[in-house]
Amino acid sequence: MVRVLILLVMFSYYGFAQDFSASAGVDSGKYQVGDYITYKIKLTHPKEYKYRIRELQKGLGGLELISTSSPVQAEENGKNKVELIYTLAGYDSGYKTIQGGDILFINNAKQDTQRVTVDSVLVFITTVQVDTAAEIKDINAPRTIPMSFAEIMMWAGIVLLILVIAYFLYRYFSRREVKEVKPVEPEIPVDERALQKLAELENKKLWQNAFIKEYHTEITEIIRGYFEEKLKIPALEMTTGEIYSSLSSGLKDQRIPKVTEEFLNNADLVKFAKFVPLAGINEEMMNQARRIVELCKTEKEGPHTKKDSGNA
Repeated sequence: MVRVLILLVMFSYYGFAQDFSASAGVDSGKYQVGDYITYKIKLTHPKEYKYRIRELQKGLGGLELISTSSPVQAEENGKNKVELIYTLAGYDSGYKTIQGGDILFINNAKQDTQRVTVDSVLVFITTVQVDTAAEIKDINAPRTIPMSFAEIMMWAGIVLLILVIAYFLYRYFSRREVKEVKPVEPEIPVDERALQKLAELENKKLWQNAFIKEYHTEITEIIRGYFEEKLKIPALEMTTGEIYSSLSSGLKDQRIPKVTEEFLNNADLVKFAKFVPLAGINEEMMNQARRIVELCKTEKEGPHTKKDSGNA
């Protein structure tokens, strides 16, 4: 009975050994500094199992991992055979040990895990032997490789192509007609531009179509902007009283501030007091705006305050 149990245990172990196996090795045991070392791990396991190995870089014993190839897999007799290939290199002389370790084979469906141990691998790194007794020689001069006929023809074609392109570019630019220079249109004087804007506003017929407030707002902005350009005063930011004061103190022609005050007061009544003017007042606003521009044509300099005049 004992012999039968022993035979069953041995048969079970033999079957396990056949189902799961792992080995590791290198292509040689001795390398020079900088040589590539091919390190392989070979696995055999049933198809329903997955393998898991430790992180190789933690056990290289001073060697460096250069590259990792994709696993090579094959199926044989219902089992998977896997070959993992790593390229290593050593840059210090001496013995280097690639640590072995356990490789796990896991079957999640059966909740089964098998473990196989891989032995460590020893390699020896040697330095390049230098003959110190030999005579020191100069480094060989670089050798000049003569150009082939095909290379000569290729470079000749490139040079010819460059010359042809240069020729046609020269012909193109030398024959190109000089572009006609458009005459620069003279700048329209500020007075003329203001009158143009007033004419454009008149053509809109705003007040005739019940847009009275918009009409008064736009016509006063034209005159205020005209004062800023012509007389150099910030009229767009000033009240009617401030504009009147500035014009009165700085202009020779006192008709300008008088017409301007009446013009701006009428507009203020419409914009702020909701005053509805008669048609004649709307027409008079356009006449006053044009009169302001005509009177300002003779003014060469912007107005100045009395305080500025006294300082001068």
